[in-house]
Order: sequence, then structure tokens, then C-alpha cells
Amino acid sequence: MYEFPKPGKEQETLEKLGGDWRSEVKFYYAPGAPPMVRPGTYRAELDLGGYFLRREFRVDLDDAGDFKALAFHGYGLTGYDPFQRKYLGVWADSGSPAVYLTEACFNAEGDVFTETSRGPDPTGKPLVLRMVTKVLGRDRLSLKMVRIGEGGAETLITEMDHLRI
Repeated sequence: MYEFPKPGKEQETLEKLGGDWRSEVKFYYAPGAPPMVRPGTYRAELDLGGYFLRREFRVDLDDAGDFKALAFHGYGLTGYDPFQRKYLGVWADSGSPAVYLTEACFNAEGDVFTETSRGPDPTGKPLVLRMVTKVLGRDRLSLKMVRIGEGGAETLITEMDHLRI
């Protein structure tokens, strides 16, 4: 019987994104306007035999009036596909009924993880997002999320700073 490759260096590299983190999240809703800043939590760990990074992200907004409706909760599952030689994943969250598919890679040093996410926007049109997570030492991650528009135009929509708890 054929055996799949065992978890190896790709999963070890992916594990750099693991841990329990306290987050500062900046949401950019309008060009030139200041971001809305909220606290969040991020938890990630290797799971399912060590093949996949299971991620959970949450922004629980307090009783800040209209912003209470913007509480956010999402789950992701990312693993290295040895046949396609890239990281593949799925993401689902409380902001959409859709499932988003991701493709990703690390840079040669293993400290920058770049994901491309594809799924529908609220009108059903294709939505492409790029998330770049930088490993800034053992206890800090930073993430920038941009929307890729027509013609390749990029719009910054979210920044996150994660500090290990």
C-alpha cells in the first residue's frame, strides 16, 4: 500500500505561524480615512497528523454602538500539497456564506508567507485578496491584506499585528 509523505520541513515552516496571539487589527474602509482599530485573537496549531495548520481568528467588538454588528470570527485550514508543491487551504468566516480557497508560499528564508485567496464578493463577483504574513521573531507576526482589483490595482483593507500570549 502506498504511503503519503510524512510531515516534514514544509510543516515545520508552517508551524512558525502557530501559537496563541493577541492582535491589534486595523480595518481600512475608505481611502484616506483613518482605520478602525480593534483588538482580536489569533490561534493556530498543526493538526490532523501534523499536516495542516488549523487557524482561528476572532475580533470581538465591545459595546461600541454600531460597531457591535462588526464582530468577526473565522476558521482556516492550510497544508502543504507535495504533489502541487505549494500550500493550499480553505477559509470561512462570519462575514460571508462563501468558502474561500487559498494558495500560498513561503519565501526562501521561511519568514514571509504570501497567500492568495479567491471567492465571491458580496455581489457574487470574483474577489481576490493577497495576505502577506511576516514572521518578526518568535513572538510577533504582522499581516497585511490587500484587495486585488481590475487591472491589478491594490487596495489595503486590513493590517494585523499579532503578539504571542
